[in-house]
Amino acid sequence: MCSFNKETDGETYGTPYDFSSIMHNPSTYQSKDGVLPTIIALDPLEMPYLGNAVMPSFYDLKELNLAYYCPNSAADVGCDLVCVNDGYLFSPYDNNGGSNCSCGCKPQYTGTYCELANPDFVPRCIQRFTIDDGLTGTISSPNYPFNYDPDMICQYIITGPAESNISLQFTDFILQPGNQTCTNDYLDIFLADTALADTTICGSVAPSAFDSNSNEIRIVFKSDSTIQDKGFSLMYTIHIEPSCNVSFNSSVGGIPNYVSESLVNTHCTYEINVPEGQRVALTLQSFDVQNGYCSVSSIEVYLGDGTSTPIQFCDQCVPKEEIISATNMMKIIFAVQGSEDKTSFYATYRAVEKIAINSSNPDVEGSTCSHCQSTTDQDKGYIQSPRYPQAYRRRMCCQYEITAPPGLHVELNFARIFQIEEEDTISIDIGGSQPIRLILTGHNAPIGSYVSHAEKMSIRFESNESWFAGRGFRAFFRSVSLSIPKPMCFVIVTYHNEAN
Repeated sequence: MCSFNKETDGETYGTPYDFSSIMHNPSTYQSKDGVLPTIIALDPLEMPYLGNAVMPSFYDLKELNLAYYCPNSAADVGCDLVCVNDGYLFSPYDNNGGSNCSCGCKPQYTGTYCELANPDFVPRCIQRFTIDDGLTGTISSPNYPFNYDPDMICQYIITGPAESNISLQFTDFILQPGNQTCTNDYLDIFLADTALADTTICGSVAPSAFDSNSNEIRIVFKSDSTIQDKGFSLMYTIHIEPSCNVSFNSSVGGIPNYVSESLVNTHCTYEINVPEGQRVALTLQSFDVQNGYCSVSSIEVYLGDGTSTPIQFCDQCVPKEEIISATNMMKIIFAVQGSEDKTSFYATYRAVEKIAINSSNPDVEGSTCSHCQSTTDQDKGYIQSPRYPQAYRRRMCCQYEITAPPGLHVELNFARIFQIEEEDTISIDIGGSQPIRLILTGHNAPIGSYVSHAEKMSIRFESNESWFAGRGFRAFFRSVSLSIPKPMCFVIVTYHNEAN
């Protein structure tokens, strides 16, 4: 086994390792069965070229020239050429003993100094496909559906994102009739980033489908010099596991379509942050659920208001309008608890700014704040619980209706003194095509402000028969419009993905 002894004192003359050298052994050199490799390249794409050379390579010839000091001899006869792009000086003498000063160039270069691209150069047949080319695509042999060329080596690499896998489905397959070991024209299929093919196929019977063991599949097509045929065609699909637990910091984006298809519990959290002073405007594009039980599947939207009470959706009835955050952040939780049915949802978001509508109307009390049942269409004002900031009465039910001009929204902002006892509640209907209520209670005022879906907002305050009564609330309202923020000179986008 001396052929496999590692040499440490060899002279390479500064040239790189040459997989295409005519001196290189094939990958199965001295293999017991002629199939398993004994030589494995660190780059799997180099494997098909080991031991296949029929003539000296560029680096074979360059090393010979360097070994026999041809450049020094060229200088001795006055050759002052400077070869570029890794070129080398030919032997300075022609067959008649005269000077023949010229550069030996890589196949892809030409010209006196190897300074020009060679228009006749044919690169290696290597094609790469990623998710940038789409989740699905087609691959076919050269010249398909016409006959492929002889003595070909073509490689096709399909790479998906981390944690994805890839499937292949052949639509046509006609190669030169082969023997049982497929030594004429054949395809090697690598279902992972390895040097050993998972399967080798040949002949004219279309193979079955293949599924990768990782996020990469490599296909190697080889033809010999004898018989050529139609070749092959296949379709590939990149299967992506949807991101679950993601943070978004850009001004516009989308939560990928997540499909839960197993009995395993799903709990995905998506956090959206936009610049200070802006709001998150979320649109639930779809929520496909087979049942309407919140204990089984739900979407919870937290508006960034500092409360622990979200807006919850448990069926396919989601609002058409945008849901506006109370601050510059929003959190969405998608949960499925062991459902046997497929559940999916898809959402998009954008950053928006609030623009207050100038109004000459003063902030008045009158009908807007002193009565328990109030309706107003003022551009701005406030509402409050009876007797605020003194303790409200027991067994009360107050309803407030606020309407902004058409095309505008109602913004509601609570004052700092906020005290609603545990069994008492404020419910806010932010309007729109579907009734959506926010439930508030406790001794801490919500952070930020609430913005209605459309031009109407309803607030309902209820107190029970308990002996304890809080100081109540005051909430300021005004009419606002929403606009897309002006673009900045630059945008920093951060994408963070964590496994459950």
